[in-house]
Amino acid sequence: MRELVYVPIVHDIPTFSINENDEENKKQAALFSQKLRPAFNLLTKRILEMHGKQPFRRIYLDGCLKPTSFYKFASESAAGVPVMGLISLGVELMPTEHEGSLLLPFFLGCNDEASFEERKLAFEYIARIKNFSMQKFRASLKDLFDDSELSSLLLGKFDDFFLGCEYADFHAARELWIGRNIEQSLRDNERGLLFLGTDHSYERVKSTITSPINHVYYDFFGFNK
Repeated sequence: MRELVYVPIVHDIPTFSINENDEENKKQAALFSQKLRPAFNLLTKRILEMHGKQPFRRIYLDGCLKPTSFYKFASESAAGVPVMGLISLGVELMPTEHEGSLLLPFFLGCNDEASFEERKLAFEYIARIKNFSMQKFRASLKDLFDDSELSSLLLGKFDDFFLGCEYADFHAARELWIGRNIEQSLRDNERGLLFLGTDHSYERVKSTITSPINHVYYDFFGFNK
């Protein structure tokens, strides 16, 4: 039977993802990552010990659209330490995200050039629309674009991203896709490791993992104590 070890984590923010002119927030992000690193170094030691006893075959990290994109921030991110440790031993990093998880923030102005305030506004809007019905969300998107062809293309992608969602809940959609990607890629008799931010629902992730699997909860940081 397959096995998935779930580790809740706190994410840090790589400085490269912050606008280059936003020096104050770059400093804060770097400081936060520095504070987290000793804990993630210890987590890495524990994870590698677990791997030595019963090897992992695949790693899942929320926020990973493509494994190649992960390497951009791995060296800057405390959360990247255990992932890189396992990759160096031949464990495969798998994608967890649907492209809609990047498309929606991007079209709300959250791009590489966006300031901290612009990013904040984009994600405040995403937080508000979680109570929009999918019908209301689709109508609001149509109003944003004059180009009907582009609107149709984006609506198709977002319909796929929000598959299974009654409302335009961005986090819920991401969690369902994390589960779907695990379900599709973790094979029989393989052991997977999921690093999932504490602001996500593992129960929702589990809901789309429908084939037999053994779930193991490893609360290294003591969030439930």
